[in-house]
Amino acid sequence: MNALLVNVVNGLRLMDARLSTAWAALLTGLDTRLSAAWAARVDAAISSRAAAATAVSNADLTSTRIAKIDQLDATISSRMGGVKSIQRGTVVIAQNGLTGTATLTAVTLGKSILTVLGASIVAADPKGSEHTARLELSNSTTITATRGKVGEALTVGWQVIEFM
Repeated sequence: MNALLVNVVNGLRLMDARLSTAWAALLTGLDTRLSAAWAARVDAAISSRAAAATAVSNADLTSTRIAKIDQLDATISSRMGGVKSIQRGTVVIAQNGLTGTATLTAVTLGKSILTVLGASIVAADPKGSEHTARLELSNSTTITATRGKVGEALTVGWQVIEFM
C-alpha cells in the first residue's frame, strides 16, 4: 500500500510539473499578446508623453483616452479567452495488458492540457510499473494509457482542459 501512495504522490508531482510548464507557456503567450495590444492601442508616442515625474499630474483624462482604455479592455478580454471545455473520465488497462484507450469529445490539441487524476488497481502486492501509467492525448478524440509491466487491471482517471 505504501508503494501505491508513493507512486500516486510521484504522479501528482509530475502532473504539477507539467501543469507549471503549461501555465508558464500560456502566461508567456498572454504577456506577448497583452504587450502587443497595449502598443497597438496607446494613442501617443513615447516621445510625446510627459516626463515620468510629471506624467500623472499633467495627464488629461479625455473621452478619446477613455475610449482607448475601453477598447483595450475589450481586446484583452477577447484575446485572453478562457476555458472552452473540461472533460473527465477514466481509461482502463485490462488485466495483463500494457495499453488502454478512452474516447473524448474532440478538442484542439494545441489548446488542451491532459492531466492524470489518479490511478486504482486491485492487487495484493502491486509493483511500481504495474500500477503507474503514462497518459497521452493521442489525437483530438483519444487518450492512450501505457504502463511498463503487465499486471492486474488498472484504472486511471484523467482530465482534459481545452482553452479558447
